[in-house]
Amino acid sequence: MTGPHIYLVGAYGTGDMTTSMGRFTELLRAHLTSRGLGVDVLKPRAILGASKLVPKKLRPLAGLVDKLVLFPRELRRASRRARAAGTPYIFHICDQAYANYTGPLRDVPHLVTCHDVMGIEAALGRSPYMTFGWNTRLYQKMLLRGLNRAQRVVCVSETTRLALKAVSTIPDSRIRTILIGPNHPYSPMPEAEARERVGRLLGGAAGQPYILHVGANIWYKNRAGALRIFARLRELRAADDLRLVMVGRSFTPEMKAIVEEESLSGLVIPQVNIDSEDLRALYSRARAMIFPSLCEGFGWPILEAQSCGCPVLTTNRPPMTEVGGTAALYFDPADPAEAARTIAAGWGELPALSASGPANATRFNTERMMDEYVQTYRELAGA
Repeated sequence: MTGPHIYLVGAYGTGDMTTSMGRFTELLRAHLTSRGLGVDVLKPRAILGASKLVPKKLRPLAGLVDKLVLFPRELRRASRRARAAGTPYIFHICDQAYANYTGPLRDVPHLVTCHDVMGIEAALGRSPYMTFGWNTRLYQKMLLRGLNRAQRVVCVSETTRLALKAVSTIPDSRIRTILIGPNHPYSPMPEAEARERVGRLLGGAAGQPYILHVGANIWYKNRAGALRIFARLRELRAADDLRLVMVGRSFTPEMKAIVEEESLSGLVIPQVNIDSEDLRALYSRARAMIFPSLCEGFGWPILEAQSCGCPVLTTNRPPMTEVGGTAALYFDPADPAEAARTIAAGWGELPALSASGPANATRFNTERMMDEYVQTYRELAGA
């Protein structure tokens, strides 16, 4: 396939593949390359921010120098090389957290993918959950300026598009929604393979029924809420020997304290940084996946679980409702006791949700997503 050369602008540092933004950049790179398009990935390198010559307490400030001073120079050099090559090209900033790079790219074809505007909303005093110090407010407003001057902004969900419209001055002609697709070919895993993988992961607890949670230790993922909902659910379903398997990072001190406070020791099983096929196995054997996020830009685990036939229990707010459609059970994440009652009342619906989930998940297709991105690239690059 012919088309413009794509320069993907990824995340600072190592581009950790355990993060959603790292996975998104790699998803784009892999699929664009498979279509025969030329792709380079450019990332702000941790130079001063990782230097042992810089005192540890000053490394966050040094990291800003990496991101705000050194990398823009690299972008300008890359854009000059791209222009000199004489063929169509485009720069794709893969995360709105780096929208400030529309500055050095203002004279070259570019777009930004916007996953959410939660940080910007907080900087503008519009978040019920977060408040920032003056320096973070300044940084987020800088990102908003970058989004406002972008040649094109692609939003991963309609929820994100509406939120962006509420905080920006970007005209409709420069915003489009491209629904994000799965970052791995999730589907129900054959029973024998799933049983073997789950047995290896969970050991002696592998034979016990479990609810699954997938998410990072970021405040809006509400992992503490997942623990409290699980505790209340066990009280309502005392005869059901449920466990809670939590996939993500190591538990925070707050989470450990809740486990002790709620007498959940031995009932909550952490799984740290597992690979996609092990996660697929966990989805395939779980009674359900609980996703009590307070807010999101999209919510990949909902799509992943439904693709595997795993019933989804999630928040009654967009974009969770946008992604889950009619194939999920919804609850209020702000009230763990009421959430548990809602789940317990709807427990009999799990087989129906398991059956309807895969069909709903087909609304989010990675090949269709890539078709729409390539079309956008060509429009902007004139290719």
